[in-house]
Amino acid sequence: MSCVGSTGRCGRTLTLTSTGSNNTRDGAADRLLWADGTARAALGYTAARDALDDPRGRVVRCTPWRFTVMLDLPGARVFVKHRGRRPRAGLREWRILHRLRAAGVPVPEPVFLARSGARTALGTLAVGGRPFDALLAEASDRNAACRRIVELIAPRVARLHAAGYCHRDLYLNHWFADSLEASHVALIDVERTFRPRLRARRFRAKDLAALLASWPGDGAPATGALRFLRAVHGGELPPRWKRDARWIVARARRMRSRRPRHG
Repeated sequence: MSCVGSTGRCGRTLTLTSTGSNNTRDGAADRLLWADGTARAALGYTAARDALDDPRGRVVRCTPWRFTVMLDLPGARVFVKHRGRRPRAGLREWRILHRLRAAGVPVPEPVFLARSGARTALGTLAVGGRPFDALLAEASDRNAACRRIVELIAPRVARLHAAGYCHRDLYLNHWFADSLEASHVALIDVERTFRPRLRARRFRAKDLAALLASWPGDGAPATGALRFLRAVHGGELPPRWKRDARWIVARARRMRSRRPRHG
């Protein structure tokens, strides 16, 4: 399947593994899983292949092994992430979405998961609003906007880490809200979220470094690390985290120099 054929501008070819029957190479049959929600009727899928081969929508992101389609349906907008390999990754992300929502982390609502062979398609409801980096860049009072972002994000990060998870891509552009005055926010792109068995504190520190690294302009000030850590810990900061704050700022500077492999 070519992404160029779908959008006329993606410029990459997605490699998908096809299967000739309902039984996959690893012995798993085609699957179509639904979550409770209102988008099921509008999608109209009755089998996994219906979701995997749906020609509707617009490709909004494309990499060599996956692409994301935006579907505008009556009463709902759904993003569908198609993968051409590693079917367990789709199932894992499906489970992570359910577990994070149960823990009170505001991630997108899962709609369905389809699998056939090595191909998977994971549908989630779109979140409203705009990414925080754009909201911060447009703020007239940057210092006040930074404080407000800390107020909005810190308790959600605390829930994420209290549940034992680390996001690993916790950039500002993965947080959405209608405005900085809004009370509802959403965290997207949980594909790499996991529960570290070892060095959990270091992975949590990396999450914070990602936030600091993604601040617009010259990045967040060094005091931002301590401010955010205090907010996550409810105002009380363990002594070891004060030492880690210097590491977090240094890590953020290194992260700012990196560029994503795929757009």
